[in-house]
Amino acid sequence: MNLKIGDHLWHPCSIDIIEHKIISIRNFEGFNHYVTKAVANVGACGRVEVILDEHKDTLRFIELVDEENIEYSSGLQDFIEGEYYSNKKEAQLEFYRMQEVSAWSNMDRQERLYKQSVKHYEKVKLLVKTIRESLNES
Repeated sequence: MNLKIGDHLWHPCSIDIIEHKIISIRNFEGFNHYVTKAVANVGACGRVEVILDEHKDTLRFIELVDEENIEYSSGLQDFIEGEYYSNKKEAQLEFYRMQEVSAWSNMDRQERLYKQSVKHYEKVKLLVKTIRESLNES
C-alpha cells in the first residue's frame, strides 16, 4: 500500500461507515503501523485514534490509542475493530454486505417465530374445538 499522512480510510461497522484520517506512520522493519483519527465523533468517545497494521495489502485494527483515558472504550469494539479500507467504495460494499447478512438473519429469525406461532395457534384452536365438542355432548 502506498499510504501517506493525510490520506482517508473507511471502517465499515454494523450501523455506519466511520471515516478516519492518517495522522502518523510508524515504520518498522518489514511493515508499517498507521495511526488514524476519526474525522467525526464516534459515539460518546469523541474522535478516537487507532493504530492499524498493514499486512498483505489489508489494514486491520490492532490498538486503540490512549484507551485508558477513554471513558466508554469497552463499548467501541464494533466501531473500531476489523478491517479499514483506503477505497470508500470497497468500504461501502463491505458495509452493505454486513447489512445483507443482518437482514437475512433477521428474516430467518422472524420466519422461525412465525412458524412457532402457527404451531401454537393450531394447538390452541384444537383445544377450543375439543372443549366445545365436550360441552355440546354434555
